[in-house]
Amino acid sequence: MPIFAEDVLHSGASGLGLLMGASGIGAVAGALLLASRANLSGLGRMVAFAGSGFGIALVAFAISKAFWLSLLALLPVGFCLMLQMGACNTLAQSMTPDHLRGRVMAAYSMMFMGLAPLG
Repeated sequence: MPIFAEDVLHSGASGLGLLMGASGIGAVAGALLLASRANLSGLGRMVAFAGSGFGIALVAFAISKAFWLSLLALLPVGFCLMLQMGACNTLAQSMTPDHLRGRVMAAYSMMFMGLAPLG
């Protein structure tokens, strides 16, 4: 993100703060949407929507040369990222039998946190 703010968008440190804030606002909106849900119905479709939306919004951010367009593209990036992460975690915990939940979540956390730096 710092490279985009400085070299591509020429917005400096204040622009970086706005870009990071935009993705944060989107993430808060995604978290609030997930928190407002009462049941698990449709959560699998939401994961698929969020994954697709994240990819499309990230490509839009990557090809944008205008600061305000990049700022607007980061709102759905944060929203979809939070939605996908939260929904996947919820589904993994709710679909796992009680006696295996600790092991499944350990493997899930190891894959999520351990493989992210490789990406």
